[in-house]
Amino acid sequence: MPGLSFGMPKSLSIRPAFCAALCGFTLCFAACLTAQSASNASPIADPKSLLLAAAAANGAPGADAKPWHAKISFTLNDWNGKPESQGTFEEFWAAPDKVKLVYATSSFNQVEYTTPSGIRRSGTRDGVPPEFTRIINQFLHPVPFDSASANTLKLEAREVSLGTTKLTCVAAASEKQDESAINETYCMNNSAPILRLILGPGRSQRTLRNSILKFQDRYFPQDVERDLVDPGEKNGRTQFTAKLEKMELMAASDDAQFTPPADATAPPQVITLDEKTTRPQLVQHAPPVYPPIAKAARVFGDVVISLQVQTDGRVARLRVLSGPAMLQWAALEGVKKWSYKPFAQNGETVEVNTIVTVPFRLIP
Repeated sequence: MPGLSFGMPKSLSIRPAFCAALCGFTLCFAACLTAQSASNASPIADPKSLLLAAAAANGAPGADAKPWHAKISFTLNDWNGKPESQGTFEEFWAAPDKVKLVYATSSFNQVEYTTPSGIRRSGTRDGVPPEFTRIINQFLHPVPFDSASANTLKLEAREVSLGTTKLTCVAAASEKQDESAINETYCMNNSAPILRLILGPGRSQRTLRNSILKFQDRYFPQDVERDLVDPGEKNGRTQFTAKLEKMELMAASDDAQFTPPADATAPPQVITLDEKTTRPQLVQHAPPVYPPIAKAARVFGDVVISLQVQTDGRVARLRVLSGPAMLQWAALEGVKKWSYKPFAQNGETVEVNTIVTVPFRLIP
């Protein structure tokens, strides 16, 4: 692949097997990961400068880059850690207004074109499922901050030990904890701002970035794996694995490749409606199964979920906003099966952001 070189020696690749050997159990969160604040460790660079350096060094080349092509394959697992969806993503980039994105999975197939006159899509018209976007962003947009957005975050520099490897990290948290809040820790190699590890909030979440390559002065992992562990558990599950199949220069900018077909359409408009307005459009909304363990523990209450109704009435982008922890998974599984009559505005079908309330009640 033209322009590719190894960004760091293989000996620093943090593989799960390597971590398990050091720590004695599969995911080694508690035993392998230890952190120190900047005040108790060796001096660390200003956290904002370090975070912005990582944003500039990792991910897709900038607007002045030579034309490039990337291909990523991935496997997304279900709640039990078993494969749920497999697919590929390709990006062809020639200029900021000359981009082609190709998504191919069993449930979502779309080609999106960015042109000087706007975005056009062929295949599935709705937006990309966020679970796919999160995987792709690990390669192309892993540190999504600029100077302005970094100013809105509470930043703390620290060191994290993963086995015998020392990483320099920046914990980034939104001042306001709402649905879009950020709460992640970005860990870099000590000698350069090469992103190696991302730690998530709450649930023990770890994203490993292995076998680093350098392309057009940016660093990319060849392999990415995200693991999750519930509190109190030693063994967890792999949420997804992904591989960078190609990262290469394009020989020339082929205008035909970036020209949308005649039947390509603009993305649908996205509007927000409250639950009272959307509920009459529900056509399938069977109540969720009450978890026996929650019923035995006499846990009850409402689970509030945000979601998006797609142009065909199916639901997507589900996220729990509030509710008893023992009931959240059952609520999500139930709402996944809901469907609505498609929404329209000015004669055009639209995507709708809304919330739903799922009640769980104990019968006396």
